[in-house]
Amino acid sequence: FIYSGNAQTPAGFNLVAYEGFDYASNLSLLNAAGGSGWSNVWAKSYQDRYLKTSTTGFNYAGLTTVGLKAEFDGTCYDTCNTIASLGRSFPLQNQGVVYFQFISIFEASPGGGTPTIRLFNGATQTGGIGSTSGSNMSILASSLANLSSSSGSLSAQNLVVVRIDYGLNKTEMWINPDLSTFNYLNPTSPSASATGFAPAMDRFDIFIRSGSIDEIAIFKQIPTIDKYGKIDTNIPQSINKNGNVGYGNGLTSNGKIISSGSNGLTGGTAGSSAYQIKQDYPSSTDGFYWI
Repeated sequence: FIYSGNAQTPAGFNLVAYEGFDYASNLSLLNAAGGSGWSNVWAKSYQDRYLKTSTTGFNYAGLTTVGLKAEFDGTCYDTCNTIASLGRSFPLQNQGVVYFQFISIFEASPGGGTPTIRLFNGATQTGGIGSTSGSNMSILASSLANLSSSSGSLSAQNLVVVRIDYGLNKTEMWINPDLSTFNYLNPTSPSASATGFAPAMDRFDIFIRSGSIDEIAIFKQIPTIDKYGKIDTNIPQSINKNGNVGYGNGLTSNGKIISSGSNGLTGGTAGSSAYQIKQDYPSSTDGFYWI
């Protein structure tokens, strides 16, 4: 059951999971169950120091935000060192094109496994985001070694946009893109890139010694069809309603036009009916939509 009204999902994508930390302030997030699309509550992933809600949330130009933000919780509830950690699960992502996006301010000096957002497929660690050496936001290998670093400082407020292309086996990251011009379907050159690397994921664990995170969103590109009738996620090669390649919005595998005008994810893109949304966006999950 997914509520998609609060999450800003780009045209051509379906929301997988979203957390805007719309809870009361100064609340421990252990066992918190808010957001949408998740497979479980916020769960213990290390020792007994966790994250809590702050009194404010982050904002970013062009991004619809709700709620507060999650931050380091200095309270030790049992066995602790200096690391706060929590994790959350979501449906397995290992095909097509998937984005993982968040806003953060992390500690300036990494080390000892922080600050990192660790990605898992089941019990297997497959990659991460953050840094274990150097002071810039990076794409991390399954060992958490830095694969590719951006110029974005860990300790600055950053909108981090990570794109995983499972077909091309490539992971890219953008730091603070201009959302008024950024095209998720055909993005510009990234701030960091790792080829031969596309971590499958159904869970992430946050490990920090200070700082905060907000507006966590995971969304998956809707497959289109190319001129050969094959399902593809490469929008520049998709075919539109006029039979042209690489022009306008692509067609879904059901021959429907991908358009932001009727996906029902926001008030501005309200659909005409539940039937219309399901026909135009066959991957849409059950839940509340704008009509």
